Amino acid sequence: MTQPGTVTVSPSLRRRLRSLVVSNLLMVGGIIGIAIGLVGLGNWTVVACVVVVVLSTVLYIIAALRQRPRLTITPTGFVFEKLFGSEAYRWEDIDGRFVVIKTGWNEAVACNLTPEYKARTGKKATSLFTGYDATIVGGALPCSASKLAELLNEHKERYRGSPEPAPPGGIAAEGGAAADGGRDSDFS
Repeated sequence: MTQPGTVTVSPSLRRRLRSLVVSNLLMVGGIIGIAIGLVGLGNWTVVACVVVVVLSTVLYIIAALRQRPRLTITPTGFVFEKLFGSEAYRWEDIDGRFVVIKTGWNEAVACNLTPEYKARTGKKATSLFTGYDATIVGGALPCSASKLAELLNEHKERYRGSPEPAPPGGIAAEGGAAADGGRDSDFS
């Protein structure tokens, strides 16, 4: 049962399909490039391409059936459900605002965790996230990283108290995203 004030941001089929096609084309291109450079094209190249495409398509189908990745925002915090596993945080575990950072070619929503949370869970910072403790990489989600950061900041401020200043190093999301009263999100 969904509690009042819950917002669920479910994956976008269009973004998932685009990601599947692009990643399969890049992987097949890489396999063919390596084959040409090392031993030439042959039957094993076709087999390798077919195996890679089938495995990535199976993972895509698993993600689609499980509706992953998915972000559920509640009055007490949020849960980011990945293909395998999930990360749940309470609003009081978040230190500062949600910001947008670059992770490779993509953007992600990042945040810092309170020292109490890190001590309690043993979570250590990683240099991968450019100074932030946790990220939400939602390439399959139907909204941009900045819209997602706005939505998370709005809910955090609503349920936790007054807004906090934006941290340096990331792009602070602007306020203004409206909650949808507990229905699934309809970002496009």
